[in-house]
Amino acid sequence: MIARRPQRALLGAIAACAIALSASPAQAWRRVQDVVRGTADTLEKGRMTVGVFAPAMYGVNDSVTLSSHPLLNLLLVPNLDLRVRIVGDDTWVLAAYVGYKQSFHPAFTSGVAGGLHLGALATRYLADRVALTLGAGYSGNVDRTLTVTTAPGAAPGADDEKTTITDYGLSSGVELIATATWLMAERHLILATSNVRVDAFGVDRSTQTLAYAFTVGGVHLVLGVAKGAFALRPISSPDPAVVAAKWTLPALPYVDLWWDF
Repeated sequence: MIARRPQRALLGAIAACAIALSASPAQAWRRVQDVVRGTADTLEKGRMTVGVFAPAMYGVNDSVTLSSHPLLNLLLVPNLDLRVRIVGDDTWVLAAYVGYKQSFHPAFTSGVAGGLHLGALATRYLADRVALTLGAGYSGNVDRTLTVTTAPGAAPGADDEKTTITDYGLSSGVELIATATWLMAERHLILATSNVRVDAFGVDRSTQTLAYAFTVGGVHLVLGVAKGAFALRPISSPDPAVVAAKWTLPALPYVDLWWDF
């Protein structure tokens, strides 16, 4: 949950994106190589793809693509990713990536204040319908050290359990990425992704998504579900170091819009 002012900005941005996206027809995907999202490939120079919740991507040139989550930027979480195509053709692509994000908003207290990731991605295209992508790299987080306190006599996990931010530290791990893209037809797409972060203590973070995208009414409409640990923490105090009890969802359904131009 987020504060009222960022919440209004979020809803306004979503509405503006929805109006803009529906104003022009989305381009149909003729081949799976046209999708780019979830692969190691880069956008052609001047090409752009925008999502409401998915990152906006822009082709600086045929070999360099920049991406950023606009809504996160509005919510004081600046972020930027750079992907550089090293070598490849219509059958396979190898690319390097680097990205960083930093949270300045007290509502986003997931335990991570900032994060850097860098590594390599490789995509193998099977004809013009299927793309398989694997990636690996370094993942470093500036973590908040969290202390959980429970009121006397209350059971662990009760509503009065509080989480207090006490310190910061750097943690490092290995990021593993796997994506499968299936273009069933020009206007119908299945996208499955898995992102796992492994550190010295084992699996630190694991997220999987399964999405179905189809073109309708001038926009790519995306219906998906994400599996992982999604924490929701409402603000109950003006002190950003004290946050109310968190609720964790094992799976999160979502709807998104994509527009290519």
